[in-house]
Amino acid sequence: MGSDHVTHIRRLVEEVWNTGELLRSDQFFTSHFLFNGQAANANDALQYQARLRQNFNNLHFTIEDIFPSADGDKVTLRWFATATHKHSGRPAEWYGTHVFYFADGQINQVWSQNHPPE
Repeated sequence: MGSDHVTHIRRLVEEVWNTGELLRSDQFFTSHFLFNGQAANANDALQYQARLRQNFNNLHFTIEDIFPSADGDKVTLRWFATATHKHSGRPAEWYGTHVFYFADGQINQVWSQNHPPE
């Protein structure tokens, strides 16, 4: 199951985070999930990505590392992002790590830590 979950996360990054097809978020998450321990839903994930896109042009995430857990029910993603700040025109770079937990083939919990652009 781990390789299916890795594919699921690769698709999330390429098909949603990098394209801006934000309405597809609900295809990847359970209807209700935890984000850093707080209750969330697919609309919350959509709104977060929308806020990023309001402030940054050319937003692109590169997968640095991605691997499933030994038990196959979670995937760890380390990523690097680049963009251009819409107001200042300055380039921005940041990196982060997400740990995604799965239930019934969908993401049901996310733990995230990132270093935001300055």
